[in-house]
Amino acid sequence: MASLYTISEKLLDIFNNIESLDGEITEDLYNDLTLTQETLEEKLDEYVKAIKSWEADEKAVKTEKQQFNIRQNVLKNRIDRVKKAVVNALLQFGNDGKNNKFIELQNYRLSTRSINSVTIDEDRIDLLLRYVKSYIYEMNEIGVLDVNNIDLDGMLAAINANIIAEQDDEFQPFTMDDFMNLNVSISKTMPLKDLLFNGYLTGMYCNDNINVNIDPVLLKDYYKDLLANKNSNFTIIKPEKTTSLIIR
Repeated sequence: MASLYTISEKLLDIFNNIESLDGEITEDLYNDLTLTQETLEEKLDEYVKAIKSWEADEKAVKTEKQQFNIRQNVLKNRIDRVKKAVVNALLQFGNDGKNNKFIELQNYRLSTRSINSVTIDEDRIDLLLRYVKSYIYEMNEIGVLDVNNIDLDGMLAAINANIIAEQDDEFQPFTMDDFMNLNVSISKTMPLKDLLFNGYLTGMYCNDNINVNIDPVLLKDYYKDLLANKNSNFTIIKPEKTTSLIIR
C-alpha cells in the first residue's frame, strides 16, 4: 500500500482536477476519489493501530521503569540502614585509629570517616528573602527608598520586627551575618522597554510590570568556610558532622 504522503498527494491532485473542471466530477474522477479515499482510510486505520500498540508498549515500559525505581529505592534504603548500624557499632566497639574507629575482619577492614559539613535551613532563607523583597516594595511605596544609601542595620531590624509581629516572640531574629553572606540568583521577566528605561534596583523591585525571582544559591563549601570563623553568628546555617562507613 502506498504511503500516507503518496495518498495525500493523490487526493490533492484529484481535488485540483475537480477544481479545474469548475467543480464537475467525472465518472473517472469519482472512481479515483472513492478508491483513494478508501485507501486513505485503510492507511489511517493502520496508523491508528500502530499508535495504539506503541502506546501500550510505552505504558508497559513506564510501569516497568517505575517498578525498577521502587526496587532501587528499597535496596538503597536497606543499604543505608545497615551501613548506619555498622557505623554505630564501630563508634561504640571499634579500635581507635588516628582520626577514626576501625575493626579488622577476616576479609574486610571496616573504618569510619568523619566529614565536617553544614546544615542549611532553607525555610529560614526563603523567609528572609520574602521579607527583604516585601521591605523594599513597602519603602518604595511610601517614597523613602534610597537605592544609593540603604541602611542595612535599620532594614534588618525592621524585617525582624515585622516577622516577630506576624509570627511570635519566640522567633529567632536574623543576624547581620545571615543578611550579608546569603548569595542569591536574580532573574527578571519584563518588557524590553522597562529593561532599557528603568533604573536597575528600582526597575527590579518597584515596577508592577516586572516579575522578579530571587533564589538562594546554597553553597555548602562556602558556608563551611564562613563557619570556620569563630566570631561568626549565623541562624540560617549550623555546623554538622557526618560519619560514613569505609569498607576495604
